[in-house]
Amino acid sequence: VKTYEREFKYMHPFEKVVMELTIRARQKRDGLTLSKLLDDVHQGRKELLSLSKDWIYKIKNAASARESFDYTEEAKEVLANVFIDLIQESWTGIAELQKSLRNVPIVRLDCPAVVLVGAPNVGKSSIVRAISSGTPEVNNYPFA
Repeated sequence: VKTYEREFKYMHPFEKVVMELTIRARQKRDGLTLSKLLDDVHQGRKELLSLSKDWIYKIKNAASARESFDYTEEAKEVLANVFIDLIQESWTGIAELQKSLRNVPIVRLDCPAVVLVGAPNVGKSSIVRAISSGTPEVNNYPFA
């Protein structure tokens, strides 16, 4: 959770804007914000940590090795169920957001860039093919 916050500080402004736009698009679609997901994961992590400390105490103070083993197996099951109940939905939301961010085009900020903007079917891809070795992706889009 803290890594996300730390990474935001050191991002290039362009990358930060692209990331924020991607996050906002996901928020409009799913209604979940990154800060809410991270808060949920952080709260669940704290609860799991507290619960695991209780189980560790119980395991350490078991009367026999067999009892310790049984407590360990029970703890695995209980902690897995608590994880699923508390964190899984938020964890999945973060994973889906990361997938969305991976699909964002990479822009090399240390190189000059030219951007062609225009309506569909006006020849942007034809210009790119004519003046470079680039092979733009061409799709049929409805024109309104």
